[in-house]
Amino acid sequence: LAAYFAAHLPARVFLDSFSDMLGWPELLGGALKAASYGLCIALVSTAVGLRATGGARAVGNAAASSVVWSSAGIFGLDLLLTPLLLRLLG
Repeated sequence: LAAYFAAHLPARVFLDSFSDMLGWPELLGGALKAASYGLCIALVSTAVGLRATGGARAVGNAAASSVVWSSAGIFGLDLLLTPLLLRLLG
């Protein structure tokens, strides 16, 4: 819709450009990043949650802490994986 209203391009032209820009390397890289981010979130949340002691308040603090640490982990993984995948997948 944005391409149609902003640039007066038919939707078909906009959608066909995706086949020119996206190929198997991009899809594989995206899948690998998504899987690594999911693993990071699962591992961090489990590790932080298992250390929570002290009742409901501690569980709430652990949940907030796991969000912060997971975000930092995803940021770090993105910094590492992006150049690596660009070299490997071209």
